[in-house]
Amino acid sequence: MNRKRTAAGGKQLLSDSSDRIRSSDRPPARRARDVKVHVDSIGHLVRAEGITRRRLPESHQPWIEQASSSWSRGASVSTDEPSVALATYSLFCRQLLLHACELPQLEHLTWAWPTWAPPTQWLDALALALPDMPELAPERLGPSSDLGDLPRLAFEHLIAPNARRALGEFYTPEWLADHLVEQLWEPNRTWVDPTAGSGAFLLALGRQRARTRADAEMLAIDRAPWAALAAAANWAWATRRLQGHPIAERPIPVACADLLDEPTIADSLPRSDIVVGNPPWITWDRLPEEQRTALRPLWEHYGLLAERGMESILGGGKKDLSMLIASVAIDRLLKRDGGRLGFVLPTTLFNSARAARGFRRWKLPDKTPWSVDRVDDFSAMTVFAGTAVRSSTLVGHLGTSTRYPIEYRLWSDRSVKTTCWASPSDHDDPLSAWKRSDERDSEQLDATLGPCDYHAHLGINTGGANGVYWLERIGVVGDQRWRMRNLSHRGHRPIAQITADLESHLLFPILRGKEVRAWHAEPSAWILMVQDPRKRRGLPLEQMREEAPRALDYLSRFEATLRERAAFRRYFQRTSGEAQLVDTGPFYSMFDVGDYTLSPVKVVWNRMGHRLAAAVVTSREGRVILPQETHAMFGLEDESEAHFLAALLNSVSAQRALESFAQVGGKSFATPRSIHRLRLGRFDAKDAACRELATLSRRAHEEAAQTGEASERTRELVDAAAAGYWGRTS
Repeated sequence: MNRKRTAAGGKQLLSDSSDRIRSSDRPPARRARDVKVHVDSIGHLVRAEGITRRRLPESHQPWIEQASSSWSRGASVSTDEPSVALATYSLFCRQLLLHACELPQLEHLTWAWPTWAPPTQWLDALALALPDMPELAPERLGPSSDLGDLPRLAFEHLIAPNARRALGEFYTPEWLADHLVEQLWEPNRTWVDPTAGSGAFLLALGRQRARTRADAEMLAIDRAPWAALAAAANWAWATRRLQGHPIAERPIPVACADLLDEPTIADSLPRSDIVVGNPPWITWDRLPEEQRTALRPLWEHYGLLAERGMESILGGGKKDLSMLIASVAIDRLLKRDGGRLGFVLPTTLFNSARAARGFRRWKLPDKTPWSVDRVDDFSAMTVFAGTAVRSSTLVGHLGTSTRYPIEYRLWSDRSVKTTCWASPSDHDDPLSAWKRSDERDSEQLDATLGPCDYHAHLGINTGGANGVYWLERIGVVGDQRWRMRNLSHRGHRPIAQITADLESHLLFPILRGKEVRAWHAEPSAWILMVQDPRKRRGLPLEQMREEAPRALDYLSRFEATLRERAAFRRYFQRTSGEAQLVDTGPFYSMFDVGDYTLSPVKVVWNRMGHRLAAAVVTSREGRVILPQETHAMFGLEDESEAHFLAALLNSVSAQRALESFAQVGGKSFATPRSIHRLRLGRFDAKDAACRELATLSRRAHEEAAQTGEASERTRELVDAAAAGYWGRTS
C-alpha cells in the first residue's frame, strides 16, 4: 500500500546500473509533464479531504513554495496544500540525505536535486510543521543515530489519514517488512522493491544482512520523487550509522522511475532473484479518468478484467491497483526460472468473488505460471496506522504452478497464529474466491457450501440522504396523514430539520443498524418510500402531485441536496446531445428497491460485522417492514419458509462457512453475494428436517422477544438440526 503508482526495478547496486536508470536520460519536457500529471492526480484524489494534517506555518511558506517549484523541475505545479505538503516532506527527506552523504555522491540523483540552496535553519522550520516529533531533536541526528524509519513517521505527521487513504499511501511498518524479508531470505541474491515508499524493505534487508552476516543487494525504486528521496535518506542514515561518518563512495541504491512507462525502464535492467514490495492499494474508481484510460491496456494485457457481462466493465468491481502492479513487477523484473516473490496485499484479493478473478489465474500473459506458496493474513490486526484496511502477505515462485490447498496462516497478533488451508470455494471454478479450513473440517465445510436456491437483496438505499427520508412520528393528523419530523442528523451532511404532515400510505417502518440481531428485529423509525419498485425509479411527478402533494412539497425543500447525491447523478442523469444534463428519474428517486422490498415476509440480517445474525420480520401497524441497505434480506411470502432460512443462517455451520471465505468484520461479510455461496435448498413443508428448523426458529424468536436472546438450549438444537440438514456432524 506504499504508493499510488509504482516504479521499475533492477538487479544490482553497482554504479553502472544506477547510471542506466537516471531519470535525467528522459527529456526535460517529459520529466516536467510527469511531475505535473502526478501532482494533478493527487489533487484529484484528495479533493476537499485536505492533504495536510495541520496547516503549515506562515513563517516557512515562502521557501516551501520555492522547494515545490524547484522540485517540480520546471513543471507548472501550484502551491496548494497537496504540493506544498509534499514539497515539505521532500525537503525534509532531502536534508536528511544531505546530512548523511557527501555531495559528490549525490550528483547522479538528478531527479531529486533542485539547484537552489536550502536554508540553514531547516530543522527549526520543519519542527514547526512537525511539532509532535521528538525524533527531530538535534541529538537524534548524530553520526551514530539510529533514526529507524524517520521519513515514514514524518509522512504520517504531515499527511492526514484520510488523504493517505485517498492516495493509497501507507508505508510499511518495520516489523512487517522484516517478516516478509525473513520468509524470502537467501544469501547472495539480488533483490528489487518496485514500490519503495520510505524504503522499509531496503532497511529490512540491511537488518537481515547484519543478523546473518551474509551478503545481498537490493535496488529500491519509486515513481514519486518524494518517496524515492525518503528511501534514499533512510538507506543513507542506516549506512552512515554503520560507518560512523558521511557516505562518500558507495552508490545510493535508489532510483526514481516508473514501471508502468512504455517502453519500461525494466527493459534496461537485469532480472532479479527476488522481488518484494508493498504495492499501492487504491481502487480503480478512485483514479482520475485519464489514468484509467492510460492503464486500461495493461489491465487487459495481464488478464485482470472480468470475463463477461457487467463484469467486463473495468472498475465494475472494486479492482485494486495493487494486483496490476504486482503482476507487472513479476513479469518485468523477476527471473523466469525460480525467481521468488513476496508482496503485501489487501486480503480482498483472495476472498473477493469477482474483482480479483483474473489475478487468481496465477499466470503471466505468456502463460508462465507463478505459485502462491503461503499467505499470512493479518486481518485481525491493525497493520497500518490510520486505517482499518485488512492486510496479508503472499510469498511464491515464478515458473511453478500454484497447487491447492495453500498454507494460510491467520494472525491475531505478531506472535500468535493459526494455520489452516485455502483452496477455491467452488471445486468447478479454480478462479473462485478462496475458502479456508483446517484438514479436519474440510469435507464438512464443503457440505455447507454450494448452490443457493434463493436470491438475496440489499435493503432500501437513500443514496446518502437518510436525513431526508428517515422520520420519526410526532402524531396522527387523520386517517391519511401523519405528522412527521425528519432525522436530520442521520445523513452524510447536515440538513434542516422539518416537521410536516405527510400522506401516511408512503410511510413504512425502517430497520436500521443495530435494530437487527439474531432472532429479533424491531424498527424504531419510519421511511418515506416514494419509489416505484417495478420501474426502479421515483413515483412519477404527476402521481405525486395528485396522490401525495404534501410529500412532494416536503421533498422539494431538499431538491438541491437530493440532486447532489452521487448515485442520483450516476443512475438518473445522462448527458444529452447538447451536453446538457437530463434527468431520467424524479429527483427523489431511491435505490435498491424492487418487488422483493415490499414482500410481506422477510428474513433480514446485517451484511457487515463479525457474526451472521438473522431474524424474521413481517409487518408493523399493517405496513411491511423495510430494512435499510446495511442489511440484506430474502423477500418471501411464507413465514414457515422464512423461519427455516433464519435457522440455517443463525447456525454455527453457516457462520463457519462464511468465515472460511468472507471478510470477517468487513462490509462484505454477509452480502447477498456471500450468502449465495451457502447451500440453501428450497423449503419443503413435507420434509421433517425443514419443519424442525422452522419450528426451532419460531421458538428462538419467541424467547428473544421475551428475554432479548434465544436460550442456549434452543441455539444448540438449531446448530444440531442445521448440521444434520447439511449432512454434517454436530
